[in-house]
Amino acid sequence: MDPLAVFGLDQNRDTPALITPSASFSRRTLLRRAAAMGDRLREAGIRQGNVVLSLDNSDGFVVGLLGCLLGGTTPVLLDPLVKRELTSAVDLTGARAIIRRAGASSPLPDGVRGFAVDAGEAEPVAAAEIPESAPLVYLFTSGSTGKPTLVPKTFSQLEVEIRFLTGLFHAPARVATLVPWCHIFGFIVSFLVPMHNGGVCDLAAGISPKRLLERASAGLLDLAVAVPAVYR
Repeated sequence: MDPLAVFGLDQNRDTPALITPSASFSRRTLLRRAAAMGDRLREAGIRQGNVVLSLDNSDGFVVGLLGCLLGGTTPVLLDPLVKRELTSAVDLTGARAIIRRAGASSPLPDGVRGFAVDAGEAEPVAAAEIPESAPLVYLFTSGSTGKPTLVPKTFSQLEVEIRFLTGLFHAPARVATLVPWCHIFGFIVSFLVPMHNGGVCDLAAGISPKRLLERASAGLLDLAVAVPAVYR
């Protein structure tokens, strides 16, 4: 099974897949940048195992995520705002690398190498096939227990959830996300659903409820994913 199939990268390759406040990115551009990221990991000897991805919602997050899969590793999504969870994530996954923002200076656990996403591009190569029952991505959470827990998500699990949510929300073509992609709800609903279906992820952080309604009324938005506090 191609681990990239769930991301819908073969659809609408040259139209925007990701819109940020300052730029837009096509699937082709994201994939070429991810290929360069995967090359860097392999050249550094990180060719298998798990890699922690600790980034905010951004083009860098998408490039890092896909770069891990192209490089033969499994991404572990970690909230960049929760520094104390990094050591636990490394202990639980055996990760030897972390992809984080450029310029990050916080110390890393022993034996863990730090990488940053850059604008480099490369010709994509086919990702290594993985069994459908193998983890495609790990989500790291403490939930309400306070005990760090590693939650694996397989291709098959994600495909079932994407299919259900696509039907529930009537196949939204453009989704505004105001929740972190490192959390399961944000990752599946506001990232995977539009990507898988050839739609657009709109990073609308900071937009007011009034502005969201205006964009929806103008046909620029099909779905907004947020926590209740956003709509107050």
